[in-house]
Amino acid sequence: MRAWHVEAPGPVTGHPLRLSTADAVPEPGPGELLLKVLACGVCRTDLHVTEGDLAPRRPGVTPGHEVVGQVAALGDGADQGWKTGDRACGTPRTCARTRCTPAGTPTAATPST
Repeated sequence: MRAWHVEAPGPVTGHPLRLSTADAVPEPGPGELLLKVLACGVCRTDLHVTEGDLAPRRPGVTPGHEVVGQVAALGDGADQGWKTGDRACGTPRTCARTRCTPAGTPTAATPST
């Protein structure tokens, strides 16, 4: 899995992020979706963490928490309206718990047909 991690917080011009391609792909837990991220929003708080204005929650944190992706895997019980390949959006559990629901809500894109 590819991900950027805050290696040494500091000014963006000093390249505080490190690209990792060795991270293990997580397994979705019960009721969870695993998304292949297609787009990710980076908010000002993420920039504060990257630049060292705020302390990271843990070493090597990955900035960005507003994602749009494609369902890559489903955890047990997460198949209610979802299937592999559907597009979805949400907030990963590393930031906060957000309930994703299939089409028809503002928190999810339309499942593929």
